[in-house]
Amino acid sequence: MSRITLEKKGDSHISQIKQESVKDEIVVNLNWNQEPRKKSGFLSNLLKNRDSAIDLDLGCFFELSNGYKSVIDGLQFSKKQGGSRTQSTLQGCYIGEPWVWHTGDDRSGSQMATGESILINPQGYDDIRRLTIYAYIYEGVSKWEQCNAVITIKVPGS
Repeated sequence: MSRITLEKKGDSHISQIKQESVKDEIVVNLNWNQEPRKKSGFLSNLLKNRDSAIDLDLGCFFELSNGYKSVIDGLQFSKKQGGSRTQSTLQGCYIGEPWVWHTGDDRSGSQMATGESILINPQGYDDIRRLTIYAYIYEGVSKWEQCNAVITIKVPGS
Protein backbone atom coordinates (compact mmCIF):
# COMPACT_ATOMS: atom_id res chain seq x y z
CA MET A 1 0.00 0.00 0.00
CA SER A 2 1.38 3.41 -0.91
CA ARG A 3 1.03 6.47 1.27
CA ILE A 4 0.58 10.04 0.07
CA THR A 5 1.15 12.90 2.48
CA LEU A 6 -0.43 16.30 1.85
CA GLU A 7 0.95 18.91 4.22
CA LYS A 8 1.14 22.26 2.45
CA LYS A 9 -1.53 24.52 1.06
CA GLY A 10 -2.28 23.52 -2.49
CA ASP A 11 -1.02 19.93 -2.15
CA SER A 12 -3.22 17.45 -4.00
CA HIS A 13 -3.17 13.98 -5.43
CA ILE A 14 -5.26 12.70 -8.30
CA SER A 15 -5.81 9.01 -8.79
CA GLN A 16 -8.17 7.22 -11.10
CA ILE A 17 -9.50 3.76 -10.39
CA LYS A 18 -10.53 1.57 -13.30
CA GLN A 19 -14.19 0.66 -12.76
CA GLU A 20 -13.92 -2.65 -14.61
CA SER A 21 -11.67 -4.10 -11.92
CA VAL A 22 -13.95 -3.23 -8.99
CA LYS A 23 -16.89 -5.49 -8.18
CA ASP A 24 -17.35 -4.69 -4.47
CA GLU A 25 -18.00 -1.43 -2.67
CA ILE A 26 -15.31 1.18 -2.32
CA VAL A 27 -14.87 2.47 1.24
CA VAL A 28 -13.33 5.89 1.87
CA ASN A 29 -12.44 6.53 5.53
CA LEU A 30 -11.15 9.61 7.36
CA ASN A 31 -9.58 9.15 10.75
CA TRP A 32 -7.47 11.45 12.89
CA ASN A 33 -5.95 11.90 16.32
CA GLN A 34 -8.21 13.85 18.64
CA GLU A 35 -5.27 15.54 20.35
CA PRO A 36 -3.17 17.84 18.16
CA ARG A 37 0.57 17.36 17.94
CA LYS A 38 2.25 19.32 20.67
CA LYS A 39 4.45 22.18 19.50
CA SER A 40 6.78 23.81 21.92
CA GLY A 41 7.68 27.43 22.06
CA PHE A 42 6.32 30.61 23.53
CA LEU A 43 4.26 31.74 20.53
CA SER A 44 2.72 28.34 19.83
CA ASN A 45 1.56 28.11 23.47
CA LEU A 46 0.00 31.58 23.29
CA LEU A 47 -1.77 31.03 19.97
CA LYS A 48 -3.20 27.54 20.39
CA ASN A 49 -6.88 27.05 21.18
CA ARG A 50 -6.97 24.94 24.34
CA ASP A 51 -10.76 24.40 24.45
CA SER A 52 -11.47 23.12 20.97
CA ALA A 53 -11.24 19.46 20.03
CA ILE A 54 -10.19 18.59 16.51
CA ASP A 55 -13.12 18.11 14.15
CA LEU A 56 -12.46 17.07 10.56
CA ASP A 57 -15.05 16.32 7.92
CA LEU A 58 -15.06 14.03 4.92
CA GLY A 59 -17.02 14.85 1.80
CA CYS A 60 -17.69 13.87 -1.77
CA PHE A 61 -18.65 15.88 -4.83
CA PHE A 62 -20.37 13.62 -7.34
CA GLU A 63 -21.54 13.94 -10.91
CA LEU A 64 -23.82 11.31 -12.42
CA SER A 65 -23.94 10.35 -16.08
CA ASN A 66 -27.37 12.05 -16.36
CA GLY A 67 -25.71 15.38 -15.44
CA TYR A 68 -26.96 15.59 -11.84
CA LYS A 69 -24.30 17.03 -9.50
CA SER A 70 -24.27 17.50 -5.75
CA VAL A 71 -22.23 17.25 -2.57
CA ILE A 72 -22.34 14.89 0.38
CA ASP A 73 -20.35 15.87 3.45
CA GLY A 74 -20.30 16.00 7.23
CA LEU A 75 -21.82 19.47 7.41
CA GLN A 76 -24.88 18.41 5.43
CA PHE A 77 -25.50 15.34 7.57
CA SER A 78 -28.18 15.84 10.20
CA LYS A 79 -29.75 13.35 12.60
CA LYS A 80 -33.02 15.24 12.15
CA GLN A 81 -33.20 13.94 8.59
CA GLY A 82 -33.52 10.38 9.78
CA GLY A 83 -31.85 9.25 6.58
CA SER A 84 -31.23 5.65 5.73
CA ARG A 85 -29.20 3.84 3.12
CA THR A 86 -32.39 3.33 1.10
CA GLN A 87 -33.69 6.88 0.69
CA SER A 88 -31.90 9.80 -0.87
CA THR A 89 -30.96 12.46 1.69
CA LEU A 90 -28.18 15.00 2.08
CA GLN A 91 -25.94 12.14 3.18
CA GLY A 92 -26.59 10.34 -0.10
CA CYS A 93 -28.22 7.02 -0.92
CA TYR A 94 -26.57 3.63 -1.12
CA ILE A 95 -29.11 1.55 -3.07
CA GLY A 96 -30.14 4.24 -5.55
CA GLU A 97 -28.80 7.46 -7.05
CA PRO A 98 -26.23 8.74 -6.25
CA TRP A 99 -25.00 5.29 -5.05
CA VAL A 100 -22.80 7.12 -2.51
CA TRP A 101 -23.50 7.08 1.25
CA HIS A 102 -21.88 9.16 4.05
CA THR A 103 -22.21 7.00 7.16
CA GLY A 104 -22.37 9.98 9.53
CA ASP A 105 -20.51 12.95 10.91
CA ASP A 106 -18.09 12.35 13.78
CA ARG A 107 -18.37 15.73 15.49
CA SER A 108 -17.25 14.78 18.96
CA GLY A 109 -14.38 12.48 18.18
CA SER A 110 -16.24 9.71 20.02
CA GLN A 111 -16.19 7.43 16.96
CA MET A 112 -12.43 7.55 16.59
CA ALA A 113 -12.19 3.78 16.14
CA THR A 114 -14.01 4.18 12.84
CA GLY A 115 -13.89 7.91 12.01
CA GLU A 116 -16.04 9.07 9.10
CA SER A 117 -16.69 6.92 6.06
CA ILE A 118 -18.21 7.16 2.60
CA LEU A 119 -19.42 3.97 0.91
CA ILE A 120 -19.70 3.71 -2.87
CA ASN A 121 -22.05 1.00 -4.17
CA PRO A 122 -20.71 -0.98 -7.15
CA GLN A 123 -24.23 -1.31 -8.60
CA GLY A 124 -24.08 2.40 -9.44
CA TYR A 125 -20.68 2.53 -11.12
CA ASP A 126 -22.26 2.90 -14.58
CA ASP A 127 -24.32 5.87 -13.32
CA ILE A 128 -21.37 7.71 -11.74
CA ARG A 129 -19.37 9.97 -14.05
CA ARG A 130 -17.08 11.53 -11.46
CA LEU A 131 -16.36 11.52 -7.72
CA THR A 132 -14.11 13.97 -5.93
CA ILE A 133 -13.33 13.03 -2.34
CA TYR A 134 -12.21 15.80 -0.01
CA ALA A 135 -11.56 16.48 3.66
CA TYR A 136 -11.46 19.74 5.55
CA ILE A 137 -10.73 21.05 9.01
CA TYR A 138 -13.94 22.17 10.69
CA GLU A 139 -12.34 23.28 13.98
CA GLY A 140 -9.61 22.65 16.50
CA VAL A 141 -6.40 23.17 14.51
CA SER A 142 -5.30 25.39 11.66
CA LYS A 143 -2.87 23.09 9.88
CA TRP A 144 -3.22 19.54 8.56
CA GLU A 145 0.11 18.52 10.06
CA GLN A 146 -1.33 19.15 13.54
CA CYS A 147 -4.11 16.55 13.32
CA ASN A 148 -2.43 13.45 11.90
CA ALA A 149 -5.33 12.86 9.52
CA VAL A 150 -5.37 9.72 7.40
CA ILE A 151 -7.71 9.07 4.48
CA THR A 152 -7.86 5.43 3.48
CA ILE A 153 -9.46 4.33 0.22
CA LYS A 154 -10.22 0.60 0.17
CA VAL A 155 -10.73 -0.70 -3.34
CA PRO A 156 -11.30 -4.46 -3.41
CA GLY A 157 -8.69 -6.25 -5.48
CA SER A 158 -6.43 -3.23 -5.57
